[in-house]
Amino acid sequence: LIYGPPIRLPERRPVAMEELARLLAAMAARQRAFQASGGCHGAGLASESGELLAVFEDVGRHNAVDKTVGALLMADRLSDAAILLVSGRVSYEIVAKAYRAAVPVIAAVSAPSSM
Repeated sequence: LIYGPPIRLPERRPVAMEELARLLAAMAARQRAFQASGGCHGAGLASESGELLAVFEDVGRHNAVDKTVGALLMADRLSDAAILLVSGRVSYEIVAKAYRAAVPVIAAVSAPSSM
């Protein structure tokens, strides 16, 4: 996932917890499959100004991230992304995906577990 030359992440302003909470709530509002089933993960990308650029769902959180990053990449808007939003745990692979996409901020919401 992180092979290749090092990526320099862009300098970004600090993100307030209130803004992250707003973005996570906005992502949740667009998660129709989760609302219907309770069993789908979501991922979203937001701009530095707080605009939610894309949200996708999948039964796998990694796939949801791939769909979201891919949609902005195909639209030539990935450079607008500053915040990755994820439902579920943030694994090494999700951090690596954010790094490869040059997205410096990750926010996640997940149910507590024994882990």
